[in-house]
Amino acid sequence: MATKTRKISQRHWDAHKDTILNLRLDRELSMKKLVETMDHDHGLTATISQFKAQLRAWKARKNVRMHKWGSVLETIDSLTSRGIKSRVFVSGQVVSVDKIRRARRYYKADGRSRKRPRAGADSNDNTTDNENTKDVVIESPQRGHQE
Repeated sequence: MATKTRKISQRHWDAHKDTILNLRLDRELSMKKLVETMDHDHGLTATISQFKAQLRAWKARKNVRMHKWGSVLETIDSLTSRGIKSRVFVSGQVVSVDKIRRARRYYKADGRSRKRPRAGADSNDNTTDNENTKDVVIESPQRGHQE
């Protein structure tokens, strides 16, 4: 028989928000390691599902969906061609050059991913991704921020 998961108050989540975001986004801990660390070091006992739900509520993304990379790469290329250096941020965290290179390898110029879409995934469904595009910021010294 399954046990019922204890609900964690929003006040309790918010008290640990900075630590959770630091561990997940800056230190790039896996969800399993995040759960273990928060339980052991900070006394926050929650399931992986609860952490995922809370990270979604905070709009804290670790990655950009592949089809969103098209406009990001286009903007980076445009800036680079004009001699302007830029940095990409996702959820306030700088995206490494290596991660951008990997995205470029998997993304074709015609806007389609080289990988096959997952079964049941509709590539034209932009309902939830439109919100997440706001989490991607490209910064350059000459331009400030651009979404």
